[in-house]
Amino acid sequence: MLTLNFEGWFQNRMATNPDPTDEKWGKSGTTVVVAGEPPFDRTLRLQNPIALRYPRSEPGQFGVFVRSVELNGQAAPDHPLVGAAVDLLEDGKYEQQNLILVTAPFDTPIDPFHIAVYGAGVSLSRKDVWDLDNPDLDVRDMTQIDPLSPQFRRRINLPPALRSPDVAEATGIMDYRGYRVERGQQLQQLLEKTTDETQRLALQKRIHWLEKDSQYGGLTLAALQFLGMIAQYKFGVNGPPAYTKVLDEHNVLGGRVGIDADWPLEFWMGGYDADTLCGYMKGSLSVPFRPD
Repeated sequence: MLTLNFEGWFQNRMATNPDPTDEKWGKSGTTVVVAGEPPFDRTLRLQNPIALRYPRSEPGQFGVFVRSVELNGQAAPDHPLVGAAVDLLEDGKYEQQNLILVTAPFDTPIDPFHIAVYGAGVSLSRKDVWDLDNPDLDVRDMTQIDPLSPQFRRRINLPPALRSPDVAEATGIMDYRGYRVERGQQLQQLLEKTTDETQRLALQKRIHWLEKDSQYGGLTLAALQFLGMIAQYKFGVNGPPAYTKVLDEHNVLGGRVGIDADWPLEFWMGGYDADTLCGYMKGSLSVPFRPD
């Protein structure tokens, strides 16, 4: 088994409660579009972010990558996929729709779910399907059929937890309120040095939104809770061969990857920063592998 351990910051430009899911600009929730940015689109981006905000816009502060590799349970520090990019294809989104599509408040399936790993001349990708007999079904189809079915529930996250120590250690956010206060100070320093009018308007709005922490308890509570919240997922990526691609033209991997057996996957997403619209992701993807 070839196991790829990955982690890093992802982007999700989305409205939050009490705004409706399809709110494009952010009005009454913890997130808001600022000057110079396109409207919210809810897409989960592990690579190629849009309108990335400081400090995630600084070099090395964004993206999900393979950090370590194991081959049959043994560490492989020199493996060519160390440092490879991890991505979600087809514009995957959290699909809850303000409880329209799910039966519990924090059930948050990601759909479509098409994971990819690429680097060093190798590309591995596979789409998970809800029903192997009807692989084109989407999350709305499944909720209409039976939102309690095992086929649907297998891809639902575990109930989220607040104040997660795993999130704190991965993100370095040890003081939620202090983190947001410090961010406001950083943005104020940037504002004092910025002459571009659009950038100034964007910074001013971000600062104003952070200052609401001392004015609106409900907004503050949600923004702070997001920083420590964790949602865990665990399932086997099951797409049939037509939904699976293994590209290794020069046999960099030195073996064959299975395309029929499931690819076991477990990961968590958490530490969502309502100011930068970014969160943290950490997990592992295992693929059946037979060395030459």
